[in-house]
Amino acid sequence: MSIIAITIQSGNDLDAALDQRFGRAPHFLVVETDDAHVIESFKNDAAEAAHAAGPAAARLIAKHRVQAVVSGRYGPKATEALLTLGIRTFEAGERTSVREIVDAFRGNSLHEVRYP
Repeated sequence: MSIIAITIQSGNDLDAALDQRFGRAPHFLVVETDDAHVIESFKNDAAEAAHAAGPAAARLIAKHRVQAVVSGRYGPKATEALLTLGIRTFEAGERTSVREIVDAFRGNSLHEVRYP
């Protein structure tokens, strides 16, 4: 079983649209990937930070006990913070909906970011 967080613009279901930015994404959707079950959707309070939004978002994600996060792109400080927290980071690529991302995650076809 894998629990992942996906950066989204808004919404609370598998049809939610991806937001390309990790630290500045307005919301996160947490999904259990084995059965594509949505666990929760929550606001990214770090998105409004004057600086260091990425590391702050990483700390927020860690509180939700996810094993991985999927976004369009990450800043180097966000990537370092996520990896330090033991959270795997993946890029969504051309995928634009949560449903597509979950399917790609289950099929092991997302690119994993391993270094800042």
